[in-house]
Parts: sequence; C-alpha cells; structure tokens
Amino acid sequence: MPLWIKLSKPYLSILLTVRRSIVKKKHLDDFGAYIRSMIHERQAIIQQIEQIDAALQLPHTSQRPISRLRPRGFRKSNKETLRSVIAKVIAKKPMDRHEILEAVQAKGYHFSTNDPLNSLSAALYSAKGVFRQEGKKFYLVPGCEAEIAPKRRGRKPKMPVTG
Repeated sequence: MPLWIKLSKPYLSILLTVRRSIVKKKHLDDFGAYIRSMIHERQAIIQQIEQIDAALQLPHTSQRPISRLRPRGFRKSNKETLRSVIAKVIAKKPMDRHEILEAVQAKGYHFSTNDPLNSLSAALYSAKGVFRQEGKKFYLVPGCEAEIAPKRRGRKPKMPVTG
C-alpha cells in the first residue's frame, strides 16, 4: 500500500500544500529566468543598434530623448466649441444631422475623429436643454444662450475675506 494512503487526512493536506508551493516557486523561478533572458536580449539588441548607428555615423539612439524617436502628431485646435458652432448653424433653420455636419465643417470646425457624425450626434443628443429634435430635424431651444457659452476652465476665483 502506498505511503500517501496510510497518512491521515491532515498530513495529506499539508503535503499537498507544500507540493503546490514548490510548483508555484518553480513557475516563479522559470518566469524570473525568462525576464532575465529578455533583459539580456534587449541589451544585446541595443548594442547592435549602437554599432549600426556608429557605422552610419548617426548619433546614439539610446541618448536621444523619446520625443524625438517618435514625433507626435498635433491636433488642430478649434476656436469655438462644437456645441456653439452647432447652435449658430441651426439658429437659422432646423436641419438634420447630415446637413448640420456639412454646415459645421463649412464653418471651419475640425473634427479629430474618423467618424465626425458620431461626435456631432453625441453633442446633439447630450444637450437636451439646448437642442431639440422634431422628426429628423434639430432646432435650437429659445433662450438657451447661457448653456451654449463655453465653460470656464481652471479654478474658481477666491472670494475676498471681509470682516
């Protein structure tokens, strides 16, 4: 009869716990070895890149700042908010989403997305107090100029202490 069958239940559970911890430690050791090998490989690749840069007479890549390695595209900023441009466009007459999109782009508003109709629809449907829909046409709610004004960014000014 095998030894593990002769052991009572508490001893068996202790043995299983010890075995699990040994297996976990083995996996952690394997993972640590994998990470160390990846770091070593990375250092070898960096040395190869530096040798290539020296052969091509380029400045060292590792000394260049990251921002120069990957130039960042700049987003064109708009002078007005999308909501205020929409309000100016539909103040003249009610329009559907596609007409509004054409008019907003004709006014010079630049969308930073690949799907401008989605952004326009989000602005129209989220501002229920400013824009209303009748059928497929959107119109401007009268007297909502205060809600169209762009929100101020930054801190609120401190109130002067009197007294």
